[in-house]
Amino acid sequence: MKNRRKLQRVVSSVLMAVMAVSFTGCNMNTAKKDSNENVKITIGGWPVPESQPEKNQLYKKYLEEYNSLYPNVEVSTVEYSYSLEQFMSRYVSGQQPDVYYAPFTEPKRLADTGYIRDVTDEMKSRGFDKAIDPQILEVVTRDGKYYGLPTDAYMMGLLCNVELFEKAGLVDKNGVPIYPKTYKELAETAKIIKQKTGVSGFDIPTTGTEGGWMLMNIAWSNGVKFLEETEDGKYKPAFETQEMYDTLQYIKDLKWKYNVFPDTVLNGTAGVQKLFGIKQTAMIITSDVNINDIVTKYKFNKDKLSFTNLPAGSKERCALIGGGCQLMGANLSDAQVKACFDWLALLGNTSTYSQDDLDKIEKDLKAQQADGKVITRPVLSIWTNKERTNAINKVYDKYINVDEKLWSVNQNDVVLRTEEPVAAQQLYSVLSNAMQEVILDENSDIKAVVANAAATLQKDYLDNME
Repeated sequence: MKNRRKLQRVVSSVLMAVMAVSFTGCNMNTAKKDSNENVKITIGGWPVPESQPEKNQLYKKYLEEYNSLYPNVEVSTVEYSYSLEQFMSRYVSGQQPDVYYAPFTEPKRLADTGYIRDVTDEMKSRGFDKAIDPQILEVVTRDGKYYGLPTDAYMMGLLCNVELFEKAGLVDKNGVPIYPKTYKELAETAKIIKQKTGVSGFDIPTTGTEGGWMLMNIAWSNGVKFLEETEDGKYKPAFETQEMYDTLQYIKDLKWKYNVFPDTVLNGTAGVQKLFGIKQTAMIITSDVNINDIVTKYKFNKDKLSFTNLPAGSKERCALIGGGCQLMGANLSDAQVKACFDWLALLGNTSTYSQDDLDKIEKDLKAQQADGKVITRPVLSIWTNKERTNAINKVYDKYINVDEKLWSVNQNDVVLRTEEPVAAQQLYSVLSNAMQEVILDENSDIKAVVANAAATLQKDYLDNME
């Protein structure tokens, strides 16, 4: 671990040196904002023609429109978007796109390294600082500055296999699953399904960072607080509490008391989704974004899918929100940043809407439909403009291709939570290890497991934060 951190510091130093050279003679703070300035930008995440043929053709038409509107901008496109593993090497070699899609987990981490552009001025000039939902805007905010444009959001929910609920006699007269309202009910429901069908009633990732990531939903709902900021601005673990003991005991009970997990209990997200896709588990925690993978990879009948809110814990009903944003390279001029925002606006990433915007959304939905995607109303809206949201929902309503009575997830019925402000991935990793300990050892000591997780987080990560 120490060698890895040392390597990261070395790479960071090299990168900063490269960036310093590239900035010579180019003062970003005084770059022109004239819309007629000739600039070049590279757009990342271009739709891959083999897997998204319709969307690829659609984006080609959008680029033609953009070129007509902004002839001063020379645009290049690449299919590559963002990969944590490849990011630094691509940046140093100049291969990272100027604007690219990245998950919500990345903006603050990359902002601290200096690898991405502060786009505060452009966000404010377009009124986005007032028009984006504050909770979502916080994802790209560091020290009062904005380091990206949020473009989509999701929240975690409970995905159910309707066919297995039917076999277990757990549907109402309309064929809708009798959803568990609490995590205790989830355990009991999963037990009935296992007894009636022989199939796992519930599954959750337990490896890498993914297990801890999913566990957060349950822990928050039980009132767990994970980190506490100290007077010197650093952080320490705050989860050696009864609420955390109860949360880990719940995971342990799912394995040893209720016996609802599949035979293979050490799975990441991909493994859990596969088991669901091949009908070997009845309920999983996931987002609406991942449902397409289950349908397309495993030919799962979308009419036998049901998506609803997560159950409540002992304190409240919480759901982790995630999503994506568009980030921009740290060496871009103001004119390049504006050109990138103009491209994103053309795609519909604006606080207002026009008929042209709605037409673009409809074309995109048609492309998704042609590419075999699941289409439902967006669960979360980035923008606070309710008229915009309602207008967009009306467009979606024409293309929804799931059984709507089985789709009841609703953001108004849950407390939305964002990731912890620091060391989120490291926290997920130690929590995954804790989950593994209690599901592999029936005699594991919950308090000792939690104490070890807190000590590891402190010693290996929090103490090493600058």
